[in-house]
Amino acid sequence: MIIVKFVAHKPLDLISIIRIMVSMESTHMKYVAPDGSEHMRDEERQWLDIVSDPDPVKGMLLVFIQKLCSAFHELAPALDSGALGEVNLEYLSGRLGARADAVIERLRLNGLASIDGAEALVDLRSRLSTTTTSAEIIQMSEEVHLINHRLCDTLQQK
Repeated sequence: MIIVKFVAHKPLDLISIIRIMVSMESTHMKYVAPDGSEHMRDEERQWLDIVSDPDPVKGMLLVFIQKLCSAFHELAPALDSGALGEVNLEYLSGRLGARADAVIERLRLNGLASIDGAEALVDLRSRLSTTTTSAEIIQMSEEVHLINHRLCDTLQQK
């Protein structure tokens, strides 16, 4: 028998309602990661921990952090290989900067602007504004990945 406690006068958000509904089921789904690098499996386990946390803010921040990281990781190899040909770097750095701004703003709005990795992201965002070569964006891809790890490590520990 499952007992669910509700706190009077506190509205439930959608994620909380879904979690309650899932916990009421007699069987639980279990996430299975594909075979691959240990690094990727560790990342997926970390993401699973973050989105499984009762605090929905962590999961939402993870989404925005991953959108930023994915944008860089998809773009860097394309730039490096020349697959994109001539690139309007001002436009490109502006779009990537908007992704970084989205993460920075959400960290700020949720009282997390000083967590590990946030200052490095603000610095990277500042450098994006003055990017003049695709090589700089390619280099920033690895920096974004490392910042991603720092931010996610902190979210997982909070």
